[in-house]
Amino acid sequence: MTYIKYHALFVNDSKSLMDLFPPIYDDKYYHHSTIQFEPQSTDNIEIGKVTKLNVIGHLTTSKVDVLLVENNKSTNQYPHITLSTTLGTPPAESNSEIKNNLDKIKPISLVIDTIEGIHNGKSVITSIPNQKS
Repeated sequence: MTYIKYHALFVNDSKSLMDLFPPIYDDKYYHHSTIQFEPQSTDNIEIGKVTKLNVIGHLTTSKVDVLLVENNKSTNQYPHITLSTTLGTPPAESNSEIKNNLDKIKPISLVIDTIEGIHNGKSVITSIPNQKS
């Protein structure tokens, strides 16, 4: 099995998402909602599956700017898309920032297009070469 750093729903149009939610902090992400970090099995990975993802909340703290989403496949307690973080703050910090600031989440309603895939530590893979339809 190929090394998988993380399995995720990748945002089809990160630029449009950035236009809607301009970066608050210097480190910018905008690209995915993690399903699982370093999965040990590929059983539930559906590379190339297109999904509409419901965005249900927005949170900005002193460390992160993040969108909460309805990602039913995610192993995170609070599925999300990290938009930006302060310099040196890893995007995974969004998990604890959400948990510690639930009362500050602003409800929103937005639907974005995503595609399921993996990141192998070097690049995003959202299709299988020579895959027959």
